Amino acid sequence: MVLVTQNIQGDAFCNFDPIHGQGMTVAAIEAEILDICLSEQRHTSQPNFEHKVLQRMQEAIEPAWWLSSVADLRWNGVHMWELSH
Repeated sequence: MVLVTQNIQGDAFCNFDPIHGQGMTVAAIEAEILDICLSEQRHTSQPNFEHKVLQRMQEAIEPAWWLSSVADLRWNGVHMWELSH
């Protein structure tokens, strides 16, 4: 039996406004997390691998997301509610 799974990365997972220059850095962070998670999975296989990878990526890139989102608050008409939904 072959188990096919998917892992979403890059702009499919989260994209950034290019003006903030965070895209390549975040992509590198995501790749590093995937490498670590794959290594851990090879040594000790655990269920819900994909969910755990996405959760670790989210935790790692959340600061960059909030920095770019908060920067957008300087523009008229942008409100915090819009950023969180």
